[in-house]
Amino acid sequence: MIRELPFTLAGLRQAYAEGLSVEAVIEEAFRRLDATGDPGVFIHQARETSLAEARSLGNPDSRPLWGIPYVAKDNIDVAGMPTTAACPDFEYFADSDAFVVGRLRQAGAICLGKTNLDQFATGLVGVRTPYPVPLNAVDPEIVPGGSSSGSAVAVAHGFACFSLGTDTAGSGRVPAASTALWAQTEPGRSVRLRSGPCMPDPRYGLDFCHDRCRRMGRIRDCCRLRPGRCLFQAAAGQAIVCQSRNCKDRGP
Repeated sequence: MIRELPFTLAGLRQAYAEGLSVEAVIEEAFRRLDATGDPGVFIHQARETSLAEARSLGNPDSRPLWGIPYVAKDNIDVAGMPTTAACPDFEYFADSDAFVVGRLRQAGAICLGKTNLDQFATGLVGVRTPYPVPLNAVDPEIVPGGSSSGSAVAVAHGFACFSLGTDTAGSGRVPAASTALWAQTEPGRSVRLRSGPCMPDPRYGLDFCHDRCRRMGRIRDCCRLRPGRCLFQAAAGQAIVCQSRNCKDRGP
């Protein structure tokens, strides 16, 4: 039954192989969101857009993230969606994808919407937002951690297989720890994210894009399109954080 289906790469791939539709998965993702009763996870929900993308995918193909639902922190551009960085006065509509979002789109993943954060990604608690504060999925009495608060909560609740965020000094790792997600940091070289993330300080060369997951056989299943080619790697190379709960076969 779809309500018991774990939204992991392995679980979704098996379900698709057995005939489950991507549209049904997207509908279930939003049913799970509604069941949380938490208005603070998303700043922008892309219900109709993600359902339309699900219908347009066609039959399962060889793309590595075909039909996999994810969410993006709302300082990362997704074409056709607003970007606010949790500042309503800063809002603009992105006319193109951030580099990482474009790669995910090519790989067949579907973005469910834009998640809440500490305003302009400046905070580690997840409550510095003018929008409703996301509730910690493990214990609503404690802060969700930030700044990538909504990204962590979405995965911890199980309606997104993975999520995108950013991390300068813990903005991805702190909410992962706060919501019982496993985290690994692979910073590589200090580089600027040249396409898509909006940041208040142009000197953010130490900031990098990350993704987080609950369970994966290996990190590269989600972070690589093919062996040796990092999903998040731009021309200069970009860093990765992958966050997975109970990962038993982690990559190096």
